[in-house]
Amino acid sequence: MTGRERCAKCEAAGEIPRLEDGAAVQPWQVPKRKRRAPEPAAALPSLEIPPLRIAGGALLGIGALAIVLALSMDTTVATGYAGVERVNNVGLMNDRLVYLSAGGIAAIIGAILVVATLKRP
Repeated sequence: MTGRERCAKCEAAGEIPRLEDGAAVQPWQVPKRKRRAPEPAAALPSLEIPPLRIAGGALLGIGALAIVLALSMDTTVATGYAGVERVNNVGLMNDRLVYLSAGGIAAIIGAILVVATLKRP
């Protein structure tokens, strides 16, 4: 092929691509153009919830549930003696205190995580 022959792509553009030495570029020699990424649409506000806020909310809920369950625990036991039906059990009262403390600590940590991940203006 000579430099005067035109390819369909070149005729559409109205020019024949040339190499540095002036010879016409053949269709198999033309480098492919890189496609540009499409323009992004207008930026929308992010609706993604930070993972720490999710963890904080879960911890807050678990802590609140533990507090409610600890406060509703029965710390008495039945006795077989006449006139005395139930007595307080120190071991159950201690369990109640442990559950209440753990639930309170979990709820406080969860609340701190939720507040710490709020967006500031």
